[in-house]
Amino acid sequence: MEVLERLTPYVELVHLLLNTNFTYLTRKLAPSDSLDRARIPSAVAKSYDEVLFRGGVLFDCVPGIPCEIKTPFGICFTALALWKGDGFVLIGPHLPERADGAQLEEILASQGVPLGLKEQYGVYYRDLPTLSRGKVRAALGVLAA
Repeated sequence: MEVLERLTPYVELVHLLLNTNFTYLTRKLAPSDSLDRARIPSAVAKSYDEVLFRGGVLFDCVPGIPCEIKTPFGICFTALALWKGDGFVLIGPHLPERADGAQLEEILASQGVPLGLKEQYGVYYRDLPTLSRGKVRAALGVLAA
C-alpha cells in the first residue's frame, strides 16, 4: 500500500478535528496543490514556499519527532519526517496564538508589506485556526510511533 493511501484517514481526521490541512510531501518537496493559494496573500504564500520547499528545513526534522516550523509571518506548520524515508507530513497552516491588530501591523512592517493591505491579511489571519502545540503533537502521535 502506498504512503498516501495509508495517510488518507488522517487527512480527513485532522481537517475535521483541527480545521487545518494535513499534507503529504515526498522527499522531492514539490510545492503542494493542497493549499488553496487563491485565499493566501501573495507574500504569505511566497514565505510558505521559501520556508517549506526551498529552505531545506524539513530535512532537518528527525523521523518520528514533530518539528515545528514558523514562517516570517508568524504562521506555523508542524512537520513529521516519516520513517524509512517515506517523505513528510505537514499540519498547517495554523497560528500558535491569535494575533491582534498591533501584532499584525508589526509582522507586516517587518516583512515589507504595505499597511494598506492590513485588512486583506487580517482576514486571512482570522481564518487560520489557533492550535496549541499539544493538539498538533497529539494529532501526529499516531504516525510518530
